[in-house]
Amino acid sequence: MFVDPSMQCNGKWLTIATVDAAGLVHEARHADGPLHTCGNKDQTVAEMGAFGVEYLFIVWVADYSAEPQAYRDYFRWAAWKLRSSGGAFCVECSG
Repeated sequence: MFVDPSMQCNGKWLTIATVDAAGLVHEARHADGPLHTCGNKDQTVAEMGAFGVEYLFIVWVADYSAEPQAYRDYFRWAAWKLRSSGGAFCVECSG
């Protein structure tokens, strides 16, 4: 199930903290050295560039966090968007 990011769940707006944390993970990976390898994108998730670690962080939150199900569904949608055509990777489904 894909969820509109503007939705409310149990009267609370979708948390921004995890989205901000994903951005920090992305930028921290740049600080560790790797830049994007395909223009402003990464070639694949497997190369573990900035978008690769951001993607895996979002997947981890979706799979293992104690967030309400609607939030976890949103993070699955966000991860799917990173992997889909026009997303963060030049090779859509590799690694």
